[in-house]
Amino acid sequence: MTYERARALILLALGRGETKTLQGWAELIGVTTPGAVSYHLKALVRKGFLFRSRPGHPELTPAGQEVANLLMALDEGQSVYRRLMQTYFGGYSYQAAATVQTLVDQQDAEYALCRQGLRRRNSAGSKELERKATSQACLDALKQNSTMEDAARQVGIAGAALGARVKLLFERALKGMAVAS
Repeated sequence: MTYERARALILLALGRGETKTLQGWAELIGVTTPGAVSYHLKALVRKGFLFRSRPGHPELTPAGQEVANLLMALDEGQSVYRRLMQTYFGGYSYQAAATVQTLVDQQDAEYALCRQGLRRRNSAGSKELERKATSQACLDALKQNSTMEDAARQVGIAGAALGARVKLLFERALKGMAVAS
């Protein structure tokens, strides 16, 4: 087994909430010594994917959680994005993906033009520049997560808000493909 595969298996297991002893990790990644497990865990700590709150108990950092989410989506075979492509377009196609990406690019370009000067009141009562998740950030989150809730959490908006944005985006893309046909 390659180093990358062994480390991916560790991140995947931690992302699913599994905890193991050194022997359990060794069995998972196919090594025979606890030293080999420690080597991989230390490498993941050095790369910023794990930290150890207590000896023998590795935990995911935010970067590690992001990688684990992507690995889980890949392992389960379906990201939210793939399921949406299946629902709206009957399957994944380059034309559908390109249509969605074009709409995302257009929405972000329009938002960049109108965003200048948008202000909102924060909890302290002062005004601050309004922050909003870009359409590209939402699309990336859909591709990297296996649940809508995880995707929403990644971009920092409510699940219902992301669901509404995604529905509108995919309905527009579906209409755009129908017009182009």
